[in-house]
Amino acid sequence: MQPDLPAPDDITFHVLDGSDSLLPEWLALYESAFPPDERFSVETLLNILESGDPPGVRMLAVLDGSRVLAGLAIFEQREDLQVLFLWYLAVVSSRRSQGLGSVIYRQVIANNAAGCRAVVFDVEIPTLGADETERSLRTRRIEFYRRHGARVLTGIDYAIQPRPENPPVALHFMVHPLEPMDAGEAFELCRQVVGPQVMRQTGPLSLA
Repeated sequence: MQPDLPAPDDITFHVLDGSDSLLPEWLALYESAFPPDERFSVETLLNILESGDPPGVRMLAVLDGSRVLAGLAIFEQREDLQVLFLWYLAVVSSRRSQGLGSVIYRQVIANNAAGCRAVVFDVEIPTLGADETERSLRTRRIEFYRRHGARVLTGIDYAIQPRPENPPVALHFMVHPLEPMDAGEAFELCRQVVGPQVMRQTGPLSLA
């Protein structure tokens, strides 16, 4: 088991393994925080923990000063591409709107993105939300990441299909450059991360 990683505000990052006592609670947060068609199955995550494949994937439990679960993060370190691919980030409902999401995002980058050119991740498209409440929530998520330096890569079509039994889900893709990078460079980098079969250019590229 890897040691816990310190973070500000009395928060620590605990690196999970397959026999971790925190795993059931962590998985419950994972399943409640993300829609079924946007998340991998629990079995897939457990297989990754057990096998260590892909080797760059890390699953973190975010703990408060009382060692209570406050959030989670899952990311993949792509050293071959010098990219940190953030798969999921979530905060327990009782700790939202308190700045904890910012702490998690900043510290994941600070602790794991040394030598990386960018942090990349997908987010839900606001206009595809079921109602105004959902569209507003999706917009706020994007603005949250923008405040930290990420930008939406526009001019692309991108969709994920974590489970073969579910249809593909169209998403935005965001890029947080850690070195100077134009939209064309960002697009080529992102296509290498996710695969050209799931991301294609449909118009002029920009980082908005």
